[in-house]
Amino acid sequence: MVEATTKKQLCEAFVCIKTEPGFEDRVLNTVRGMESVKEAYQVYGVYDVVARVGCYGLDKLKAEIAGKNGINNMLGVRETRCLSVGRDKDGVIGFATNENKETTYIHPCLKTVET
Repeated sequence: MVEATTKKQLCEAFVCIKTEPGFEDRVLNTVRGMESVKEAYQVYGVYDVVARVGCYGLDKLKAEIAGKNGINNMLGVRETRCLSVGRDKDGVIGFATNENKETTYIHPCLKTVET
């Protein structure tokens, strides 16, 4: 008898990060040091840093971005916008935090759902 194995799907997201003034380099270096971060760059415009994050399972991805020790709660991070690659079973394709660290989930129909 062959045992069934459950493979979690690789979930990836691009995280656009606004920093507090003067924290760009610190946030960039901290983000680059995270195991789940595949690449990160300092950018100029609306956001200061963009990172590609990849984890096995949506729960792990959410924790890396919005969890207690995630990107959203790093010193110097003011706001994030998460652009997920793909969809989970509930159709959630992205989530964002505002300056008050409140999380909003964005569904494929592009309506915002408060949680």
